[in-house]
Formats: sequence, C-alpha cells, structure tokens
Amino acid sequence: MEWDENCEHGIEWQDNQHKELLEKINILLESVAIGKEDKEEFRQILIFISGYIKDHLTEEEYYMKKHGYPRLDNHIKEHQKFTEDFNIILSVFKYEGIESSVELLNKLTTWFFNHTQTTDKLLAKFLKKYETS
Repeated sequence: MEWDENCEHGIEWQDNQHKELLEKINILLESVAIGKEDKEEFRQILIFISGYIKDHLTEEEYYMKKHGYPRLDNHIKEHQKFTEDFNIILSVFKYEGIESSVELLNKLTTWFFNHTQTTDKLLAKFLKKYETS
C-alpha cells in the first residue's frame, strides 16, 4: 500500500502520523506475505502501535474537544474500539507469540482505510477551519 495524495488530509501532524502508521503496516504486510515474520520486528510494531494509540489518538481527541467537534462522541468510540481490539491482540501475542501478526495486519489495514480515510478526513476538514485562523 502506498502513500499518495488521497491519503493526505492537509493537517501536517495528522498526515505525518498516518504516514508512519502506513509504513508499519507495509513492514508487517511484507513479513506476512513472504512468511518470514520476525518476532522482534513484530514486537517493535506492537510497541509502535501502543505509542500510536497513546499519542495520536490522544492528540486527535484533544483537538476535537478544543474546537467543539460535532462528531466527537462517535469518533472517540471508534478510537476506543480500536484500542480494545489492539489490547486483545497484544494479549494473544503474550501467550501465542507471532501467530497474532495476521490478525494485527487485518485490523491495521481495516483501521487505515475505514478510520483514517473516512472518519479522520472529516475531522481534518473540520480542523482546517482553525488552522488558518
């Protein structure tokens, strides 16, 4: 999956973080595709996703609250669902190891296209009003 102008929302911090997420998805995708998943690489991706959840989702929620985003509740519910799904994968990894990499790849790919490319685009459109003022 490649980053292109369709992925960009026009909010620099959001685009940079989404681009970094896509890079991690591609690393995982390549590993799974060739059947060479590396446990340490997978662990590093899990660490990245944990940080992404903490930093990126928190930053989005901060701006939504700060500017009175009208879709705040639904957007936060999507964040919570993703976080819950990720925590389940993290638990599975602790007990089963790398076998959960395909599940994580599926969740991340779905998240990237369903959330970042739809829900986050709406947020970015809303936030652009405040970036120029």
